[in-house]
Amino acid sequence: MKTTVKFKFLIFLVCFIAYSFHAVANDTIRMITRCAGITANGIVATAGKQFTVNFGDGSAIQTFTGTGNSQSLSHLFPYNPGRYEITISASEGCFFPVFHSDRADTMDLSKCSSIINYYTSGSTLRSLNTNNCTNLEYISVSINRLTVLDLRDNIALKNLYCSENQLTRIDLVAVNHLDCIENRLPLSNLYTLSNMISNPYNKYLGRQEFPSQRIAMGDSVDFSDQATFGGIATVFVVEKNGAPAPPDDYKVKDGIITFYNSGFYRVIMTNAAVISHPGWPAVVVAPFHVINFVPFTELIDLPTTATAGIYLQLTGTVIPHNATYKDISWKVKDAGTTGATIGTGSSRLYTTAPGTVMVTATVKDGSAIGTDYMQDFYVEVEPLSIAETPLTALQVYPNPTTGELRVTSYKLRVWRFLMFMAEMSDQNSPPIYWRGGSRRLTGWFWTPLICRPASIS
Repeated sequence: MKTTVKFKFLIFLVCFIAYSFHAVANDTIRMITRCAGITANGIVATAGKQFTVNFGDGSAIQTFTGTGNSQSLSHLFPYNPGRYEITISASEGCFFPVFHSDRADTMDLSKCSSIINYYTSGSTLRSLNTNNCTNLEYISVSINRLTVLDLRDNIALKNLYCSENQLTRIDLVAVNHLDCIENRLPLSNLYTLSNMISNPYNKYLGRQEFPSQRIAMGDSVDFSDQATFGGIATVFVVEKNGAPAPPDDYKVKDGIITFYNSGFYRVIMTNAAVISHPGWPAVVVAPFHVINFVPFTELIDLPTTATAGIYLQLTGTVIPHNATYKDISWKVKDAGTTGATIGTGSSRLYTTAPGTVMVTATVKDGSAIGTDYMQDFYVEVEPLSIAETPLTALQVYPNPTTGELRVTSYKLRVWRFLMFMAEMSDQNSPPIYWRGGSRRLTGWFWTPLICRPASIS
């Protein structure tokens, strides 16, 4: 008898502590939105209890009083699109059983243990955190950008609507109704989800399609982990260009598919053990673009020298000439003392001083599909001399002249130009005007080696 009394007291104590903890752990919802203009989130909060909303755009924190019914939390953000973190915080005794997000990018409900119903509008949701939401019964997140749903803490979940996302995995412990059509779920995940629901009319598994992949002719794709469920073998159907693929084009063995000819293929997988709504049977489609791949092995005839202050066009010869991928991108790996730069998407190297620069040439998927070809090479940068200066870089006018002489340059360094003019002039020279970019020099040259301008502006 004493043992029973002690046990009942212990249960009471645990429940009291749990209730007290819940009372001080006020509900909090955090979300990130990228938007402009008016948004309208919706919430149900305990009647007569207050909560605050920080919209994250620098505006004053607003205080609301719950009504027990749905309330709109509309807000006018700046009309220039921005990224805002919104925090909704409940006072003691205020709970949020229902929340509707508008154009949320990420949603964190892990500090909102009272949430029962969550749904979203818009098509921007990429992340949903429902950890600790043990009361959550209803989730509607269809037509968004989710890739994974981890709902293992949602032991009370009854209804899940998540169609038309990019889901590659859904983790559940309980669900009564599921709609997950038009995602990227494998048969293995569909089989697990299907077994959670006894009524086939409550599970809409439907069609799943993986992103298209490129593979080389002769390569294989491994679906061996999708080959059997519940003792029933998966049926693999291979199509080419929308029709049954010729038998010589491929081979299927134990879920491993090898392609022998190029073309556009679709592998269609079904398994009778994966039971779905009769109108929405479970089908997984995997598209492949099989190509006759020739790897990129070497890049030759690369430039080895450059001149400071003059653009160098980066080029090379592809080996072999019939390599599948030949588009080269260039990047400065080590500029050294040269100040070397290459514009984004450009193939022109620009340097500002002598030295050695290391450049990396990259061909995406050049070595193999999924493996880039990369090659480093060095370019020696020499100082700019007058003899190497392009005619377009230096303009002297009027020519001939017996009075004022004007010289214009947009590529020569000021000091190099001055040294050149010092060698060409004496103390009886007429005034010389310099304009290089935004610089202008007016003055006399007194000696062949030393330039002493009267003014620089």
